Amino acid sequence: MIRLTQLAISKRSVTLLLAVGLFAGGIFSWGQLRQELVPDVEFPILTIVASYPGAGSSDVTEQVTKPIERAVTSVRGLESLNSTSATSLTFVVAQFEFGTDIKATKATVEANLDSLNLPAAVQPRVIIQDINAQAVIVASVQGVGALTLEDAARIARNELVPELIGVSGVSAVTVTGGTEERVKISLDPAKLAEAGVSLQQIQGVLQANDLTIPTGTIRVDDGQVSVSALHQFGSVDELQELIVGVKTLTTLGPPAIPGTPALPVPVRLGDLGTIDTVAIQPTGYSRTNGVPSITLSVTKASGGNTVQVADDVRARIGELQSQYAGRLEISTLIDTSDFIKDSRDGLVNEGGLGSVFAVLVIFLFLLNVRSTLVAAVSIPLSLVAALAFMFVAGISINIMTLGGLAVAIGRVVDDAIVVLENIYRHRGRGD
Repeated sequence: MIRLTQLAISKRSVTLLLAVGLFAGGIFSWGQLRQELVPDVEFPILTIVASYPGAGSSDVTEQVTKPIERAVTSVRGLESLNSTSATSLTFVVAQFEFGTDIKATKATVEANLDSLNLPAAVQPRVIIQDINAQAVIVASVQGVGALTLEDAARIARNELVPELIGVSGVSAVTVTGGTEERVKISLDPAKLAEAGVSLQQIQGVLQANDLTIPTGTIRVDDGQVSVSALHQFGSVDELQELIVGVKTLTTLGPPAIPGTPALPVPVRLGDLGTIDTVAIQPTGYSRTNGVPSITLSVTKASGGNTVQVADDVRARIGELQSQYAGRLEISTLIDTSDFIKDSRDGLVNEGGLGSVFAVLVIFLFLLNVRSTLVAAVSIPLSLVAALAFMFVAGISINIMTLGGLAVAIGRVVDDAIVVLENIYRHRGRGD
């Protein structure tokens, strides 16, 4: 430490340049650091969720839960395994040793699950617990005037969600509330038997007419563009006219004249039952100020800056409110970045006041401008240098690091007073 002090004194211009560089780097880092509520912590826990529609809890246990448990048990580092089986659904929670590379472990578990002989309808999902994977913005959407809740829900799903997903750093937007329109096909068993058409045959025809097929590429200027052929049903009338089978003319009336060939007659889906659009009740319900509404929950991508994403989303919501003025009322209900901003601004305000009062106390006791300037420079320089090292190390600003910086301010002030008083005393003796 003595050599470092001697070097700093002998190379004062270099020391000054280093101090200026650290200060500039810290100021730059302050604007670049990610701002989160809590630090990024990887819990060594995986959750496997699998749905088996229509199956009872015992069938789910035997055909889904137990095979998944066997697939997870073989993974290295497993500490505990808990599972819950219910009608049509199973949850398997696997906890691994601390220090386990949870992302690599997830890949291993997914590979093991792919090799299982699970029922065709079962598609298990492996989820890593992310403490920062919560909604950064929760907004409410309500219809204005004659616009019904169903109309607001349709606009929210078809127009607002794509706009918000397009914001940089947003990974998902979840819609809660409202109703969805589905097509309901009710088939008459007697008509099916008369036409000789099976339920599986109708399902196959519907699936074959609702698909996307790659058909090649076309050259555009200096590049190539992929081309796909697709078909989707656009109306109920189109479904009613869909041909699902063929029956002969002899099944429609009296027996045909001997020797006369039977004429094939197409069987349309509308001839076998009724096709209607029905409103499906939502799994969630939302009310804002006592009025039914639609809720939009915006989740940021992993590694994104919570404050930046929240600011961008709120700005986009403001633009959408102006765009849909008179039709929709869009308001922000929850913004998790507010607490982060309050904590950040509180550190700046309290730390700044602490530094100012520390400098005043030093001046009042020592009555020395030079010593006071040393403290006035060293206290903020220590903090901004810490910010620069945080930026290099990839550490975010969160309640933990803000607490550490707040403690550091007190420690730096205390050390500055002690060291300066000691130097002042030695200089007073002629050293």
